[in-house]
Amino acid sequence: MKRFIVVPFLALFLVAGTGLPASVAGELPVLRLSYFRDIDELPFYVGLEKGFFEEEGVKVELVRIGGATNIMAAAMRGEIQGGNIPVPALFHASLRKIPLKVVSWLGTSHPGTKCGLHVGKGSAIRTVGDLKGKRIALSGSIVSKTILSEALDQAGLTMKDVKPMLGIDMQEPMKYEAVLNSSQVHAIIT
Repeated sequence: MKRFIVVPFLALFLVAGTGLPASVAGELPVLRLSYFRDIDELPFYVGLEKGFFEEEGVKVELVRIGGATNIMAAAMRGEIQGGNIPVPALFHASLRKIPLKVVSWLGTSHPGTKCGLHVGKGSAIRTVGDLKGKRIALSGSIVSKTILSEALDQAGLTMKDVKPMLGIDMQEPMKYEAVLNSSQVHAIIT
């Protein structure tokens, strides 16, 4: 039984187990996915409405389940094969060695931009380790703080090694380059 969890914001899918439920001859296998009515889940609704899943040989059923813990528990019990969890819950699940795997991203990205760590075109920053002592702009949300903290940890750094600048408006992605060129910040976490 395959299980996966979708992470909003970074919108990732996680998978564990052995396969879809067996189907009766001639019927499509059923893939049960949790959802919680978020704009990042729009691809699910479009896929269902347009018949994309059936074209790929699977019938998708959406199951409303609230809370990352409940979604992971339902996946581990085999009640669903996929779900939607926030990034911090993904990190905590990973630390607890819960057998889940990221398989897709349902997050928001704007034309001409990418989500993640942004630096200016001429920046000397090439690795996360290069962020030591640098000013990093982030929204201040738990998601952006968690992403930065985990990335720094993997590079042997902590939040004390950088200068976080909280409160940047992440809804203005076309302004990132201007902010970076102003030399007020060295990097932006989106």
